[in-house]
Amino acid sequence: MRRIASLLAGLYLALAAVWTATNLGRLPPYGDSNEYLELSRTLRVDEYRGLLYPLVLRAWDLVADGTTAILCVQLTQMIVGLLALAYFVNAFGRVAGGGSQRFGCGARSVLTLLLWLDPLVMHFNLSLMTDSLALSACLAFCAAVANLFLGVRERRARVVLVLSMFCAANLRVEKLWILLATALAFALIWRLTTRREELATRGRIAWVVGLALLATGATKVVHLATYTDHGRWALAETIVHQRVVFPHLTELRPKLSRDAREALTPRETRLYDRRIHNTWTVVDRVTKRDPEARRRLTDELLRVGLRERWPAIALDVASDFAENVIATPSFALRLVDWMKRGEPDAFQTRFEATPWTFVTLSFHSPRLSRSVVFAAFGLWALAFAAALVAFARSGRAPSGARLAWLPLALVVGLNAILFAATADLVHIRYVLLSHVALLFLLYGSVAGRSRVVEENAASMETD
Repeated sequence: MRRIASLLAGLYLALAAVWTATNLGRLPPYGDSNEYLELSRTLRVDEYRGLLYPLVLRAWDLVADGTTAILCVQLTQMIVGLLALAYFVNAFGRVAGGGSQRFGCGARSVLTLLLWLDPLVMHFNLSLMTDSLALSACLAFCAAVANLFLGVRERRARVVLVLSMFCAANLRVEKLWILLATALAFALIWRLTTRREELATRGRIAWVVGLALLATGATKVVHLATYTDHGRWALAETIVHQRVVFPHLTELRPKLSRDAREALTPRETRLYDRRIHNTWTVVDRVTKRDPEARRRLTDELLRVGLRERWPAIALDVASDFAENVIATPSFALRLVDWMKRGEPDAFQTRFEATPWTFVTLSFHSPRLSRSVVFAAFGLWALAFAAALVAFARSGRAPSGARLAWLPLALVVGLNAILFAATADLVHIRYVLLSHVALLFLLYGSVAGRSRVVEENAASMETD
């Protein structure tokens, strides 16, 4: 079985490597890429965008031109992603082993490559957006906190912790609060479970809190120094429209005031409900881009939406949260469902994030892309089946380092609830960490089981 698994993994890695090489230098057609390119020229950012990614693009634009600059950005994201995954696999290999390394060098290398060459992970490595580097920073942050808990290479872990948190927060602004909450919550739980005589442990707890606060302070200084008002909506207004109201404005319209009904005609409400991106367009048009008029309309929609739909909203948030946590099967099932429906337009009629991700992923090499995606689906399914068998036979996992899983669980959970609570949208790009964490658990359980079998076999031969 190990040989069969090794053969399948090798075939998949070869196919994924060919697909990656084919797409190098080719930019997936995301609209956000154009915005980041513009920000790299102006360096004027706001509460929606951090400064770090425009700086990365500006730096490569100064030393290369056109396609070469894009290739340099892609290679940068790929290399950083590989290093972050290697650090993550090494750290959580120790966590899975109860404090001692569960995987051999070969197994760690294969695990790292399987995660790195995953089509979704590599797709965002090749995209001109923040998602790849933000994923790398979050992986490094979780691994650094786990290493501090285990007392492994503490000096390196401290440096990685503060740098990864600072970078994540300046790539995607919401990561500041997710990682800060994770650090503080984990430190509190760690402290409550620590015995009084363990003074060294108290010191490591203090490092986690202190470095998290240092990264937060440095990030806020950067934000205050660089953020400017572009006239964009406040984040709170966007959340009201895209979580509370969308896509139910048509059914809410009769409950609105007379002025709001006159502004939001049936035609406008249908357009609003058609696609999540239309919320900005419709509201700006009916309010004539007047911030005060938009605020009044948004406040009324918030009151009416919560009053009329709060049970449905709560249920929808819970459903999206669950999908954000188990992002891997969610993506696969949504994509298969879209294909069974005849692959309708993934963007123009009603934006569907999963098929749109697939459309952009396969834009430059459709047949090869479809092959690598479905090969990955098969590998995920086999890993899941093998993990179930391995779990059933291996008994309870080592308990010495169980608490070290908590930083990863907190970041995954907080990130999942944040995006579930702010938009009626399930999008794999926002929960890539959930995807990687789940694949690590699946692949790792199989690799760990194989190592246990090898060690038992060697012991029997010795006896």
